[in-house]
Amino acid sequence: MIRWESIHTFLHGLAAPPGQICVACGNRGALSTALPGLCPRCVSSIPWIRSIRCHRCGRAIGCPDCARAENLRRSFEMNRSAVRYDPLMREWLAVYKYRGKERMAPLLGTMLGTAYRALQREMSLSPHMLWQAQAVTFVPVSRERYIERGFNQAERLAEVLSHEVRLPVLPMLMRTQHTEKQSYKSRRERVESMRNIFAVHEDASIYMKKILMNLPKNEKHQPIHLILVDDVYTTGSTLEACSQEVKQWGEERGIHFKIYTLTWARS
Repeated sequence: MIRWESIHTFLHGLAAPPGQICVACGNRGALSTALPGLCPRCVSSIPWIRSIRCHRCGRAIGCPDCARAENLRRSFEMNRSAVRYDPLMREWLAVYKYRGKERMAPLLGTMLGTAYRALQREMSLSPHMLWQAQAVTFVPVSRERYIERGFNQAERLAEVLSHEVRLPVLPMLMRTQHTEKQSYKSRRERVESMRNIFAVHEDASIYMKKILMNLPKNEKHQPIHLILVDDVYTTGSTLEACSQEVKQWGEERGIHFKIYTLTWARS
């Protein structure tokens, strides 16, 4: 018995324009206009974070980490994430980060832009005057990790976000030590392994001079609002270590930073 629905689907796939292949599932067909490179089915499966339970880390469910005594005073103001880190999002990140599918960066970076615009609305005192950060930076990777992957996944996300929201992206940090993958470590091991492995980039003063020069006169002595980008927020230890370095560096030079961390996913 002929199944005309199957034949129609097959012919529709053959007729799809070249390149109309979903970067997530690999199926051919018309792509969504909402997100770059994604089919409508994959768009509908995204677990967006629309309701925040923890104001500090942006988690959609209860957060025991932020209630810990050592985390009551973070170096960053708050974290916001685009999606929950469910099994599907874990697979997407694995394809992007570990299997070298760098062409997923525009998609994930655009999703990160959704989280930034939500942060803007949250921080704005008036819908007519949207809050805006001054610059974007990112969590660095070690030289060994960069050679292994061929790119820094957080840097690529920051570049896409920078283009999306029209903010300069600055390589403010560098990694001084190579560490094993964080995904294999316990919470305590993550915290311990992040000690003293980041430093502010040697050219950071040059980058910040450009930012300060472009500030309006009435904002010269106001805090610099900096977005720090990473792929996933798990315990926040990596973001905290990076934020500590930037804030300390700024204090030594009379620059007050307010750091807002932005991650694609929140575990």
